[in-house]
Amino acid sequence: MYKHLFFDDKYLFKKENVKREYGQVELIDDAIYLDKDVNTVWGCSWYFKLDDGRVRVVYFGKNIHIDNYGVYVAISDDGIHFQPEDVSNEDFGEKFPLNHQIMNMNSGEIACIIEDKACKDKNERYKMLFSNVIGGEGYLISGELFVSSDLLHWEKVENVEWCNDGEPITGLFYNEKKGCFTITRRNAWGVRLVGYSETKDWKEYSPFKMCLQADSLDGDLEEIYGMPAFAYENWFIGFPLIYGDLSGCMSSKYDYGTMKAQLSYSQDGEFWCRSLREPFISGVKGDKTAKDICYAKCVYPSGMMVTDENVFVYGCASLL
Repeated sequence: MYKHLFFDDKYLFKKENVKREYGQVELIDDAIYLDKDVNTVWGCSWYFKLDDGRVRVVYFGKNIHIDNYGVYVAISDDGIHFQPEDVSNEDFGEKFPLNHQIMNMNSGEIACIIEDKACKDKNERYKMLFSNVIGGEGYLISGELFVSSDLLHWEKVENVEWCNDGEPITGLFYNEKKGCFTITRRNAWGVRLVGYSETKDWKEYSPFKMCLQADSLDGDLEEIYGMPAFAYENWFIGFPLIYGDLSGCMSSKYDYGTMKAQLSYSQDGEFWCRSLREPFISGVKGDKTAKDICYAKCVYPSGMMVTDENVFVYGCASLL
Protein backbone atom coordinates (compact mmCIF):
# COMPACT_ATOMS: atom_id res chain seq x y z
CA MET A 1 0.00 0.00 0.00
CA TYR A 2 1.29 3.46 -0.89
CA LYS A 3 1.23 5.79 2.11
CA HIS A 4 0.90 9.57 1.96
CA LEU A 5 2.35 11.37 4.95
CA PHE A 6 0.99 14.65 3.63
CA PHE A 7 -1.95 15.04 1.29
CA ASP A 8 -2.88 18.23 -0.56
CA ASP A 9 -4.85 19.37 -3.59
CA LYS A 10 -2.18 18.41 -6.12
CA TYR A 11 -3.54 14.84 -5.94
CA LEU A 12 -7.13 15.91 -6.67
CA PHE A 13 -9.12 16.90 -9.74
CA LYS A 14 -12.20 17.62 -7.68
CA LYS A 15 -12.87 18.01 -4.00
CA GLU A 16 -16.17 17.01 -2.45
CA ASN A 17 -16.89 15.95 1.13
CA VAL A 18 -13.22 16.28 1.98
CA LYS A 19 -11.97 17.86 5.18
CA ARG A 20 -8.34 18.62 5.86
CA GLU A 21 -7.22 17.64 9.34
CA TYR A 22 -4.19 16.37 11.23
CA GLY A 23 -3.80 12.80 12.35
CA GLN A 24 -4.65 12.75 16.04
CA VAL A 25 -1.78 13.13 18.49
CA GLU A 26 -2.35 11.59 21.91
CA LEU A 27 -0.67 12.69 25.12
CA ILE A 28 0.44 9.64 27.12
CA ASP A 29 -0.59 10.55 30.66
CA ASP A 30 1.95 8.49 32.56
CA ALA A 31 4.81 9.59 30.31
CA ILE A 32 4.91 13.03 31.96
CA TYR A 33 8.24 13.47 33.72
CA LEU A 34 8.51 16.23 36.33
CA ASP A 35 11.90 17.06 37.82
CA LYS A 36 11.17 18.29 41.35
CA ASP A 37 14.60 19.93 41.62
CA VAL A 38 14.89 21.63 38.23
CA ASN A 39 12.82 24.32 36.52
CA THR A 40 12.63 23.42 32.81
CA VAL A 41 10.20 26.11 31.66
CA TRP A 42 12.77 27.55 29.24
CA GLY A 43 14.40 24.25 28.47
CA CYS A 44 14.30 21.64 25.75
CA SER A 45 15.13 17.95 25.88
CA TRP A 46 16.75 15.42 23.57
CA TYR A 47 16.07 11.68 23.64
CA PHE A 48 18.27 8.81 22.46
CA LYS A 49 17.96 5.05 22.45
CA LEU A 50 21.11 3.57 23.96
CA ASP A 51 22.86 0.37 22.88
CA ASP A 52 21.36 -1.48 25.87
CA GLY A 53 17.80 -0.59 24.79
CA ARG A 54 17.18 2.10 27.40
CA VAL A 55 16.31 5.68 26.48
CA ARG A 56 18.32 8.57 27.91
CA VAL A 57 17.08 12.16 27.88
CA VAL A 58 19.42 15.15 28.17
CA TYR A 59 17.83 18.45 29.22
CA PHE A 60 18.76 21.77 30.76
CA GLY A 61 17.15 23.98 33.33
CA LYS A 62 17.63 25.87 36.59
CA ASN A 63 18.36 24.20 39.91
CA ILE A 64 15.57 25.69 42.03
CA HIS A 65 17.58 25.30 45.25
CA ILE A 66 20.65 27.35 44.30
CA ASP A 67 19.42 29.34 41.27
CA ASN A 68 21.99 27.79 38.93
CA TYR A 69 21.58 26.52 35.36
CA GLY A 70 22.84 23.10 34.36
CA VAL A 71 22.42 20.07 32.12
CA TYR A 72 20.70 16.97 33.51
CA VAL A 73 19.87 13.41 32.47
CA ALA A 74 16.99 11.02 33.02
CA ILE A 75 16.63 7.37 32.01
CA SER A 76 13.84 5.04 30.91
CA ASP A 77 13.55 1.32 30.19
CA ASP A 78 10.62 1.75 27.79
CA GLY A 79 10.91 5.30 26.45
CA ILE A 80 7.77 6.32 28.37
CA HIS A 81 8.47 6.20 32.11
CA PHE A 82 11.48 8.35 33.04
CA GLN A 83 13.30 8.99 36.29
CA PRO A 84 16.42 11.03 37.17
CA GLU A 85 19.55 9.07 36.28
CA ASP A 86 22.06 8.90 39.12
CA VAL A 87 25.44 9.56 37.50
CA SER A 88 27.25 10.54 40.70
CA ASN A 89 29.74 7.71 40.18
CA GLU A 90 30.92 9.31 36.92
CA ASP A 91 34.14 11.34 36.92
CA PHE A 92 33.17 14.87 35.90
CA GLY A 93 36.13 16.53 37.56
CA GLU A 94 33.86 18.20 40.13
CA LYS A 95 30.91 17.27 42.30
CA PHE A 96 27.60 18.63 41.05
CA PRO A 97 24.89 19.51 43.59
CA LEU A 98 22.36 17.12 42.01
CA ASN A 99 23.14 13.47 41.27
CA HIS A 100 21.64 13.63 37.78
CA GLN A 101 23.60 16.72 36.65
CA ILE A 102 26.34 16.41 34.02
CA MET A 103 27.28 20.03 33.15
CA ASN A 104 27.16 23.55 34.55
CA MET A 105 25.80 26.24 32.26
CA ASN A 106 26.83 29.79 33.08
CA SER A 107 25.68 31.40 29.84
CA GLY A 108 23.80 30.38 26.74
CA GLU A 109 21.63 27.38 25.93
CA ILE A 110 21.86 24.01 24.23
CA ALA A 111 20.55 24.51 20.70
CA CYS A 112 20.30 20.83 19.73
CA ILE A 113 21.85 17.38 20.19
CA ILE A 114 22.01 14.66 17.54
CA GLU A 115 23.44 11.17 17.18
CA ASP A 116 25.85 11.07 14.26
CA LYS A 117 25.29 7.45 13.26
CA ALA A 118 27.88 7.51 10.47
CA CYS A 119 30.65 8.93 12.64
CA LYS A 120 33.73 6.70 12.64
CA ASP A 121 35.17 8.18 15.83
CA LYS A 122 33.17 6.73 18.75
CA ASN A 123 34.24 9.65 20.92
CA GLU A 124 32.28 11.97 18.62
CA ARG A 125 29.17 9.83 18.25
CA TYR A 126 26.94 12.58 19.67
CA LYS A 127 27.10 16.22 18.61
CA MET A 128 25.83 19.14 20.68
CA LEU A 129 25.24 22.55 19.15
CA PHE A 130 25.55 25.16 21.89
CA SER A 131 24.55 28.84 21.64
CA ASN A 132 26.85 30.74 23.95
CA VAL A 133 25.90 34.32 24.84
CA ILE A 134 29.09 36.38 24.78
CA GLY A 135 27.58 39.78 25.61
CA GLY A 136 28.28 43.08 23.97
CA GLU A 137 25.61 45.47 22.70
CA GLY A 138 22.43 43.47 22.47
CA TYR A 139 23.09 39.74 22.38
CA LEU A 140 26.06 38.30 20.55
CA ILE A 141 26.05 34.55 19.94
CA SER A 142 28.91 32.15 19.53
CA GLY A 143 27.78 28.81 18.13
CA GLU A 144 29.99 26.19 19.77
CA LEU A 145 30.27 22.46 19.04
CA PHE A 146 30.62 19.76 21.72
CA VAL A 147 31.07 16.01 21.17
CA SER A 148 30.47 12.95 23.35
CA SER A 149 30.64 9.16 23.24
CA ASP A 150 27.91 8.54 25.84
CA LEU A 151 25.77 11.72 26.22
CA LEU A 152 27.30 12.18 29.68
CA HIS A 153 30.83 13.46 29.12
CA TRP A 154 31.14 16.36 26.67
CA GLU A 155 34.20 18.00 25.16
CA LYS A 156 34.28 21.27 23.26
CA VAL A 157 35.70 21.19 19.73
CA GLU A 158 38.05 24.13 19.38
CA ASN A 159 38.06 26.52 16.42
CA VAL A 160 34.60 25.50 15.22
CA GLU A 161 31.70 27.95 15.04
CA TRP A 162 28.45 26.67 13.53
CA CYS A 163 26.87 30.15 13.66
CA ASN A 164 27.55 33.60 15.07
CA ASP A 165 24.12 35.15 14.81
CA GLY A 166 21.42 32.62 15.63
CA GLU A 167 19.91 31.21 18.80
CA PRO A 168 17.80 28.33 20.05
CA ILE A 169 15.43 26.78 19.33
CA THR A 170 17.27 24.83 16.62
CA GLY A 171 16.54 21.76 14.52
CA LEU A 172 19.16 19.31 13.31
CA PHE A 173 18.80 16.30 11.02
CA TYR A 174 20.79 14.26 8.53
CA ASN A 175 19.77 14.80 4.91
CA GLU A 176 20.55 11.48 3.24
CA LYS A 177 19.55 12.85 -0.16
CA LYS A 178 22.34 15.43 -0.04
CA GLY A 179 24.76 13.68 2.29
CA CYS A 180 24.87 16.50 4.81
CA PHE A 181 23.48 17.66 8.15
CA THR A 182 20.90 20.44 8.04
CA ILE A 183 20.55 23.00 10.83
CA THR A 184 17.23 24.85 10.98
CA ARG A 185 17.49 28.03 13.03
CA ARG A 186 16.74 31.71 13.33
CA ASN A 187 19.05 34.15 11.61
CA ALA A 188 19.53 36.50 14.59
CA TRP A 189 18.64 36.95 18.24
CA GLY A 190 14.98 37.92 18.55
CA VAL A 191 14.31 37.70 14.79
CA ARG A 192 11.60 35.09 14.52
CA LEU A 193 12.16 33.73 11.04
CA VAL A 194 13.44 30.26 10.15
CA GLY A 195 16.21 29.35 7.78
CA TYR A 196 18.89 26.70 7.45
CA SER A 197 22.57 26.02 6.91
CA GLU A 198 24.32 22.74 6.06
CA THR A 199 27.52 20.92 6.93
CA LYS A 200 29.19 17.70 5.84
CA ASP A 201 32.16 17.71 8.18
CA TRP A 202 31.12 19.80 11.23
CA LYS A 203 33.86 22.27 10.30
CA GLU A 204 32.51 24.19 7.32
CA TYR A 205 28.92 25.51 7.31
CA SER A 206 27.01 26.89 4.35
CA PRO A 207 25.60 30.45 4.44
CA PHE A 208 22.23 30.89 6.10
CA LYS A 209 19.19 30.73 3.79
CA MET A 210 15.60 31.61 4.67
CA CYS A 211 12.96 28.88 4.40
CA LEU A 212 9.93 29.75 6.57
CA GLN A 213 8.19 32.70 8.19
CA ALA A 214 4.82 33.80 9.49
CA ASP A 215 2.43 35.25 6.92
CA SER A 216 -1.04 36.73 6.52
CA LEU A 217 -2.73 33.36 7.16
CA ASP A 218 -1.38 33.35 10.69
CA GLY A 219 -3.08 34.95 13.66
CA ASP A 220 -2.48 38.54 14.70
CA LEU A 221 1.16 39.16 15.71
CA GLU A 222 2.01 35.45 15.61
CA GLU A 223 5.66 34.59 14.95
CA ILE A 224 7.67 31.43 14.33
CA TYR A 225 9.90 30.96 17.34
CA GLY A 226 11.91 28.15 15.76
CA MET A 227 11.46 24.84 13.94
CA PRO A 228 12.82 21.54 15.30
CA ALA A 229 12.98 19.22 12.29
CA PHE A 230 13.53 15.50 11.63
CA ALA A 231 14.09 13.08 8.76
CA TYR A 232 11.34 10.49 8.44
CA GLU A 233 10.48 8.00 5.65
CA ASN A 234 12.19 9.92 2.83
CA TRP A 235 10.56 13.15 4.04
CA PHE A 236 11.58 15.91 6.40
CA ILE A 237 9.12 16.94 9.10
CA GLY A 238 9.23 20.23 10.97
CA PHE A 239 7.41 21.56 14.01
CA PRO A 240 7.11 25.34 13.53
CA LEU A 241 6.74 26.76 17.03
CA ILE A 242 4.09 29.48 16.84
CA TYR A 243 4.35 32.17 19.48
CA GLY A 244 1.11 34.12 19.83
CA ASP A 245 -1.99 34.84 21.90
CA LEU A 246 -0.48 38.11 23.09
CA SER A 247 -2.47 40.45 25.27
CA GLY A 248 -2.08 43.47 22.99
CA CYS A 249 -0.02 45.48 25.49
CA MET A 250 3.18 46.96 24.09
CA SER A 251 5.19 45.32 26.85
CA SER A 252 3.89 41.82 26.05
CA LYS A 253 5.72 41.18 22.76
CA TYR A 254 8.15 38.80 24.43
CA ASP A 255 6.10 37.77 27.47
CA TYR A 256 2.86 36.09 28.49
CA GLY A 257 2.08 34.45 25.16
CA THR A 258 1.66 30.78 24.20
CA MET A 259 3.83 28.39 22.22
CA LYS A 260 2.04 25.89 19.97
CA ALA A 261 3.58 23.51 17.45
CA GLN A 262 2.17 23.37 13.94
CA LEU A 263 3.36 21.00 11.20
CA SER A 264 5.54 21.58 8.14
CA TYR A 265 7.16 19.28 5.62
CA SER A 266 9.83 19.17 2.95
CA GLN A 267 10.94 16.71 0.31
CA ASP A 268 14.49 18.00 0.00
CA GLY A 269 15.25 19.59 3.38
CA GLU A 270 15.49 23.04 1.79
CA PHE A 271 12.06 24.08 0.53
CA TRP A 272 9.44 23.83 3.26
CA CYS A 273 5.64 23.88 3.12
CA ARG A 274 3.41 24.65 6.07
CA SER A 275 0.39 22.51 6.74
CA LEU A 276 -2.81 23.57 8.50
CA ARG A 277 -2.56 26.81 10.50
CA GLU A 278 -3.77 25.19 13.67
CA PRO A 279 -1.96 23.46 16.54
CA PHE A 280 -0.60 19.99 15.87
CA ILE A 281 0.72 19.77 19.45
CA SER A 282 -0.43 22.17 22.16
CA GLY A 283 -1.02 22.14 25.88
CA VAL A 284 -3.36 25.13 25.91
CA LYS A 285 -6.82 24.35 27.27
CA GLY A 286 -9.29 23.83 24.43
CA ASP A 287 -6.75 22.54 21.89
CA LYS A 288 -7.00 18.94 20.71
CA THR A 289 -3.83 17.61 22.33
CA ALA A 290 -4.30 19.42 25.65
CA LYS A 291 -5.37 17.44 28.72
CA ASP A 292 -6.32 18.63 32.16
CA ILE A 293 -3.56 16.48 33.62
CA CYS A 294 -0.99 18.91 32.20
CA TYR A 295 -2.29 22.12 30.68
CA ALA A 296 0.68 24.15 29.44
CA LYS A 297 0.91 27.57 27.79
CA CYS A 298 4.17 26.66 26.08
CA VAL A 299 5.10 23.33 24.48
CA TYR A 300 8.46 22.68 22.80
CA PRO A 301 8.64 19.41 20.79
CA SER A 302 12.33 18.62 20.41
CA GLY A 303 12.71 14.87 19.88
CA MET A 304 11.19 12.13 17.74
CA MET A 305 11.60 8.36 18.03
CA VAL A 306 10.08 5.87 15.59
CA THR A 307 9.09 2.29 16.39
CA ASP A 308 7.36 -0.33 14.24
CA GLU A 309 3.97 0.80 15.50
CA ASN A 310 4.27 4.39 16.72
CA VAL A 311 5.97 7.72 16.30
CA PHE A 312 6.84 9.21 19.68
CA VAL A 313 7.31 12.97 19.90
CA TYR A 314 9.14 14.20 22.99
CA GLY A 315 9.58 17.68 24.35
CA CYS A 316 9.31 20.10 27.26
CA ALA A 317 6.33 22.11 28.45
CA SER A 318 5.66 24.90 30.91
CA LEU A 319 3.28 24.54 33.81
CA LEU A 320 0.36 26.98 34.14
